[in-house]
Amino acid sequence: MKNSCKTIDFFLGSNSENGFVSHFAQLQNPYDGRKVHILKGGPGTGKSSLMKELAKAVQPFEEVLECIHCSSDPDSLDGIVLKQSNLSVIDGTKPHAMEPEYAGAVENVVNLLSCVDHIALEKHREEIVKISTVISGYHRKFCELLKCANVMLDANRKCILPYVDIHKMSKTAERIAKREFKPIKETVGEEKVRMLSAFTPKGLITYQNTIKTLCKKCWFIQDEYRVCAPVFLELLRQKCKEAGYSCYVCHSPFKAKDEIEHLLIPQLGLAFLTVNKYEPMDQIQPSKIINTTRFINIEIFRTKKQRLHFYKKTAAEILQEAISMLEKAKQAHDELEQFYIPNVNFKEIGQICSQLQSDILKRYQ
Repeated sequence: MKNSCKTIDFFLGSNSENGFVSHFAQLQNPYDGRKVHILKGGPGTGKSSLMKELAKAVQPFEEVLECIHCSSDPDSLDGIVLKQSNLSVIDGTKPHAMEPEYAGAVENVVNLLSCVDHIALEKHREEIVKISTVISGYHRKFCELLKCANVMLDANRKCILPYVDIHKMSKTAERIAKREFKPIKETVGEEKVRMLSAFTPKGLITYQNTIKTLCKKCWFIQDEYRVCAPVFLELLRQKCKEAGYSCYVCHSPFKAKDEIEHLLIPQLGLAFLTVNKYEPMDQIQPSKIINTTRFINIEIFRTKKQRLHFYKKTAAEILQEAISMLEKAKQAHDELEQFYIPNVNFKEIGQICSQLQSDILKRYQ
């Protein structure tokens, strides 16, 4: 029995300028042999607590335990991913709702709402609807503010981009890939999309412990304007796949849908990390540092200095206001839970957890 389980933390969803972006669907692949337990239940029904209990139970059997955190409340879990048992337990409620597509064969739905006193809750119908609407309003306001901040930041990127030497960047990425990615097989490497960072009620959180657990060698890509790093990382991602290595492709909280911010390659113990004011990576010791100004004609910083500074400062102020919306949403969500908690039969929840735990532990035999 193993007793040296390591924990890594990620997000799999985040509010974006276009609403909530979810990467949960990749855990529901019917061809990878993975079993998925989908939890259904309202706020305060114990979904996160159940997953934390399961995580403790499987630690002796797992080498690496992957915990998926909620960007609206990073102290809560939205899922756990277990490699040794090839199994996931996921919160399948909105905004990252999941439904079974191959019920029983691939997914199992765990209904925690069956442990809720619906008649008692119905007496608070108006309050629950009102608070839920308020929460949605705060999240919508956050998305609008993030969009405004991105307008400022994108204006800087568009200003700098014509001064970027793409050819020089490509050559540098090619040299690094040749040095770091020694081909190991003919097949293409597997990719997992994750988020190391997300905007939360506690501010912008980055799980640097995950980097330290998976990667001993870290390349810093210093890019204050996020102009070169996404392009540079895309080049390295392609080279990594071609060489046959699997990796975590980590998306940016600014552009959660498709912008690459970090690349983690556990097989090599190697990471390529975007570093800037928002993500200083102060807990990580860099092995190499690439300052992306080497790819940019620095004349742009002399001639457009005032404009670049104004947009950057304005974006930072907008982001502070955006985070305050998430704080208010969290406060409202805590109020909402107070209607549910007294009306949940936690003894029944415990029984469901025990049965699920028993089913999961059988997979290790």
